[in-house]
Amino acid sequence: MKVILGSLAFCVIVAGVFASAAPDPQPQPDAGSLAADVAGLNRSLRELVELTRRDLEYRETEVLLRRADMKARRLQPLEDALRSARAEREGLDQELAHMGVMLEAAERGIEAAGAKGIPGGDAESLRMKQEVELRRKILQDRAWNLDQKIIDMDQERREASRLIDQWEELIDAKLGLR
Repeated sequence: MKVILGSLAFCVIVAGVFASAAPDPQPQPDAGSLAADVAGLNRSLRELVELTRRDLEYRETEVLLRRADMKARRLQPLEDALRSARAEREGLDQELAHMGVMLEAAERGIEAAGAKGIPGGDAESLRMKQEVELRRKILQDRAWNLDQKIIDMDQERREASRLIDQWEELIDAKLGLR
């Protein structure tokens, strides 16, 4: 029994030591502390909402910038093609002017042959006149078709440019630049 009482006493002493070492139950917060915690949470939530809103605006602006960049990349090839078509048209104008000079030379040859009394004029001049007239007609048709193509290309370029301008205005407004 002495052993049992000794063991029991030892357990009570150990339990007492552990009980005094155990943490106190959490104290109940007072109303002021609770209000401060709620205000802090409210402030944190507002900051989180503001950061989320800014991130969304940034992403929207980034999408708009990418779309404007895509439009600009679309515009450059149109401008290059239009420049090339206009250069080709200028070349056709020069060729047509040259054909006009050749046609005048052929007609002068025909007139000169007629003045010399050659019936029907100079055969070489007649053949040259027919070839020049045919070539000139082909060039005129090509020039007309190219003019139509230039008109279409210019309209497409203007439309793309208008869209880019609209996107730039929208981006500027979004960024507060206008």
